[in-house]
Amino acid sequence: MPKLTKRIIDDHEPQDKDYIVWDTEIRGLGIRIWPSGKKVFFLKYRNKHGRQRKPVIGVYGTVAPEKARMKAIKWLDAVNDGGDPSGDREEWREVPIFEEFSKRYITAYAKPNKKPRSVEEDERLLKNCIKPYFGKMKITAITKVDVSRFHASMSTTPVNANRALNLLSKAFNLAETWGLKPDGTNPCKHVKKYPEKAKERFLSNDELAMLAGELRTAELQKTEMQSVIDAIRLLLFTGCRLSEILTLKWDYVDMENACIRLPDSKTGAKSVYLAPAAMEVLSGIKRKERNPYVLIGRKPGGRLVNLQKPWRRILMRVEVLQMIEHVAEVENWTAARIEKAKQDALEDLTKARSQYREQMKKLKLENVTLALANVRLHDLRHTFASVGAASKQSLQMIGRLLGHSQTSTTERYSHLYGDPLREAANVIVGRIAEAMMPDIEKQQAEIIELPKQKA
Repeated sequence: MPKLTKRIIDDHEPQDKDYIVWDTEIRGLGIRIWPSGKKVFFLKYRNKHGRQRKPVIGVYGTVAPEKARMKAIKWLDAVNDGGDPSGDREEWREVPIFEEFSKRYITAYAKPNKKPRSVEEDERLLKNCIKPYFGKMKITAITKVDVSRFHASMSTTPVNANRALNLLSKAFNLAETWGLKPDGTNPCKHVKKYPEKAKERFLSNDELAMLAGELRTAELQKTEMQSVIDAIRLLLFTGCRLSEILTLKWDYVDMENACIRLPDSKTGAKSVYLAPAAMEVLSGIKRKERNPYVLIGRKPGGRLVNLQKPWRRILMRVEVLQMIEHVAEVENWTAARIEKAKQDALEDLTKARSQYREQMKKLKLENVTLALANVRLHDLRHTFASVGAASKQSLQMIGRLLGHSQTSTTERYSHLYGDPLREAANVIVGRIAEAMMPDIEKQQAEIIELPKQKA
């Protein structure tokens, strides 16, 4: 058997059947010559379990003989150390790329274990953020450096970046559980998240009064559906999440015991206790035949779906009316002119907002604070909690009313809770000072008498 060189290989012509030419120096290295003329380098060996392997090194013409020899030597060294190059390659072929693995994550984990909205959010992050970056990569090839670069690439949207990192970390933990990655190889570990500041916007008493006035106006003038107005009031009077109110069914409402029994929520089943104001809203809602929902939509049998658009319209009306009042005050408008301006503005809110913003800018009023500006629907839930904290309700009680599963979620309102640490310090120091009072009074008397003795 000759040493496999270019000349020797070129001298071997194709035959009717494939045949092998072995190398004389490297045991197991051969080249298979096919009837088609294709010539392929391979290495024959037995792994530590005695199983025979014949992994392909490469096609002659693409891989030179010397490179084939070097690769064969490298593989044989690995075999002598107990390795199995062919087995490693088979395992590598079986490792899924992230795009395929993400499908398993959704079907095998997310859908059976998460709520529909959470599944939708996972699918959004995978489609828009994660798969474009990692989709074609083998999951075992993704390193901590790759994840760090991915996270950094989303620095302009830090909250979204952190959510994507959380999802990736959970997915890689599952890959270990499912035996697709070795234990302890999660590449998301120690990748630092961006700092997040929780948005805290609470409505003041004046803002609540303003919102109530606008809701009454919308109700009387029928500029919004009654379901919209009822939904906003229920959000304020119950502290419920938006999804809990929009999907509320009459079957969940127990008017006799003044409570709502939700079979499911973000934190599981929970009861919502109804105050008189909330009971009044529910009592005023007429139950629609063949519609199970409390807040009905435009379609027969359907529920109210989108509260964001009407909410923005309500806020826009408040904003425009406030801007008119500011401009009118500076320019000394008459009451009749103000009323006419408000009526005209309500006919085309978008145009009026743009017009009065420009006018306020010219009058140097662009920095004037407008009530209810940038208030989100979720801020109504924050308002419920903040009023509870300011009313000296315990954080534990507020957390139970809101359905918080973790106390850390409720603690964001602790600074509104009458500053209990300061109050405790005042009580303690007050008692200490009271106990020391006789000595303090004695010292003060001596100080007062001292000038008299010198005189």
